[in-house]
Amino acid sequence: MLHCAIGNGQPACGTKAVIALFRIWSKARVDGTNALPAMVACARRHGANEPSQLEAAPQLAVAADSFFALTEACLGRALVRSERENALSGDEAALIATLRQVPVLEEIGPNRAVPHGLPGALQWAAFAVLRWVDVGEGAGVDAQYAVCPYSVPTIGTPSAPIA
Repeated sequence: MLHCAIGNGQPACGTKAVIALFRIWSKARVDGTNALPAMVACARRHGANEPSQLEAAPQLAVAADSFFALTEACLGRALVRSERENALSGDEAALIATLRQVPVLEEIGPNRAVPHGLPGALQWAAFAVLRWVDVGEGAGVDAQYAVCPYSVPTIGTPSAPIA
């Protein structure tokens, strides 16, 4: 598992890595370019303090690519990224909340955070991301939604800070 910066023990740095990967992925989708080379480079930067983990960067990039694409496919819409560097969009917060709930879903099934559960392919993609990063319990993302976290409006609402 890549831990943070991704190995330096800072709280929620795995969250920062996932958000950085998502923003690269999202921008590349809009630009019509291949996100994977930039995502691998980003994962390597985040794993730079843990040289033994650098080999995991391509695997994390591919897992994140699948997680983001499958999330969009399940939602039937594009995910919205924050334009502010130190704040999360509603969708970014929902991505982290989903990753935090995957182990819970495996144990107890659907819950308030993800009331509809997760389709099998999306759950596997989330597990693949969690194999390489720890999104922990960082501040700024409340995983206890009363409704699906992706149904929370993402445009025109205040952004959560990045933990």
